[in-house]
Amino acid sequence: MVEVADGAWAVTSANIGDVAPTTLSEDDKAAVADGANATLTLRVHALGNVGDADAQAASALISQLGATAGSWNDLSLSLAVQTREDRAATQTGNAVKLAVAVPNALRKDGRTFWLIRVHDGMAEILANGTGTTLEGESKLFSSYLIAYKDAATAATAATQPAARTTVPSTGDASLAVAPLLVGLGLAALAAARRLQAEL
Repeated sequence: MVEVADGAWAVTSANIGDVAPTTLSEDDKAAVADGANATLTLRVHALGNVGDADAQAASALISQLGATAGSWNDLSLSLAVQTREDRAATQTGNAVKLAVAVPNALRKDGRTFWLIRVHDGMAEILANGTGTTLEGESKLFSSYLIAYKDAATAATAATQPAARTTVPSTGDASLAVAPLLVGLGLAALAAARRLQAEL
């Protein structure tokens, strides 16, 4: 079965009961053979802080993905065998199927998500997608992270600054050309007078 604490991800497993026998020790198996019941429970609770090794391993992976860390949860296993005290289990013989609902606070159109497990300082992607549920499987249980990346937006054309112009603010471009025409006329007149003087 799966137990989800307040504020944790909504997690379900389709085969947690079937995996229980693969997690039993030899003593557990003997107890079950004698009629004891064995129950494997997946417990999920939110993590406010993670260890430095886990944080560094996750940071390196999400950096390669170009992603952002969303939220951390701890997924742990507890094995209960009748007549024996419950004990923690960090590994199963067969993989546990996981369906993790992406928290509403992280959901956004066009966003890609990754479910990342960090175990003994090693970060590994278990699932990814753009939907609201991430489905994967795992034999190892410790810290888990949902990372995300937004879709790239279309690049907008850079706005070029308006060219400086001498056109008056009236908008009449002919006024700006007038000084140039006057200058050319004066130059032509001066050339004509020099020619007459030489004659």
